[in-house]
Amino acid sequence: MWTASTTAPRDTGGGDTDALNDVIYGTDFFVTVGEDGSAHKSLADASVWGADTSPGIDTHPLTGIAYDGNHTVIVGTYGESYWSNDALNWSLDTFTEADHLQDVVYANNQFSAVSNAGRVFHSATGALWDAGFGPGFPNEFYNIAYGSGRYVTVGSLNGDTVAYWSSDGTTWNASQTVSGVWNLFGIAYLP
Repeated sequence: MWTASTTAPRDTGGGDTDALNDVIYGTDFFVTVGEDGSAHKSLADASVWGADTSPGIDTHPLTGIAYDGNHTVIVGTYGESYWSNDALNWSLDTFTEADHLQDVVYANNQFSAVSNAGRVFHSATGALWDAGFGPGFPNEFYNIAYGSGRYVTVGSLNGDTVAYWSSDGTTWNASQTVSGVWNLFGIAYLP
């Protein structure tokens, strides 16, 4: 059974409910990110949400969030990435690519972010990112997961679905393309 929280995440500008894109669980908190460029942090039971913080620039959508036990990392459109030690105060990283970042995961002692230009970027802390790996455009990656020693990213290639896998996060192998089926937007590992 689902129960509505007493204070739902809100848009910092107009008071309307924010369109939320991703959520993570930290050590004793939840954080979600949304379309209006804000992050929302809650108590461990997710029943009460604190005041919104706005790591995003000019309400650019934030699309993915990951946690490594110490740092929370957020990625978003326009190549934006932010990191925080408390999920309240955010620092803009040195990411300078034009790619729209779609999702981020923490695995193998690194954050890995995927982009709409078919690339995967890595960072140890979310503050400095490498130049990017992967097949590139016209592939578009929307989500990334890790499990059983393998990264998997999904998205689209010329309107058809596409999936790639990698054991090291740098060398990517085509897994499957399904003609006539549009875009894959999510993937999860179930042990």
